[in-house]
Amino acid sequence: MKVFITGASGYIGGSVAKTLVDAGHTVYGLIRNQEKVAALQQLGVEPVLGTLNDADILIKFAQR
Repeated sequence: MKVFITGASGYIGGSVAKTLVDAGHTVYGLIRNQEKVAALQQLGVEPVLGTLNDADILIKFAQR
């Protein structure tokens, strides 16, 4: 399953994302900070740079 998570670099979002990756799912994680890209990639999460105000990004990844 493909999953899109907002707040993927936070405590709860990161924990949920890691659990989903470990279960074999493809996880895309919305983050605002470029500096957190590498940390998400190490978890197996595909980082998506943007904010909750970026409607085009939200729509694109919600449709996957």
